[in-house]
Amino acid sequence: MSIRQASSGSPRRIGFLLMPGFALTSFSLAVEAPSVVNQLGG
Repeated sequence: MSIRQASSGSPRRIGFLLMPGFALTSFSLAVEAPSVVNQLGG
């Protein structure tokens, strides 16, 4: 997943490390916001 920065326009790569017992609800909430930003930003 990458998020564009408004100032430079270059993509930024963000990684998530999932641990045993990690709540997938928290993961989905963390991923959803940047995903929406990418869709709205074009």
